[in-house]
Amino acid sequence: MGNGVTSKAYNRALQDSFKTIKRAHKQLRVVTRANATPVDLTSRMELCGILLGEVAGIRSNLVAYLEYTRAEGQIPMQMKCVDRDPLQEVSSL
Repeated sequence: MGNGVTSKAYNRALQDSFKTIKRAHKQLRVVTRANATPVDLTSRMELCGILLGEVAGIRSNLVAYLEYTRAEGQIPMQMKCVDRDPLQEVSSL
């Protein structure tokens, strides 16, 4: 598989993840109320799980893509991963 085809596949997967994140974020704002019911809280937890799963998937795909392109000699640099508090990332949405 050529690098252009692989690049397109990764870009498509990234776009799909961003769309899922955007939809989950919109739904999260709908179920976030001051007087939340147990159903609302359950929905929030499920949506946060979706958001965290998509972010993890994006990171995993980017790491795999970087490894692939490095093997092809495309990216000679090293990428450092930054440790972030997942709770801070969710609360910033």
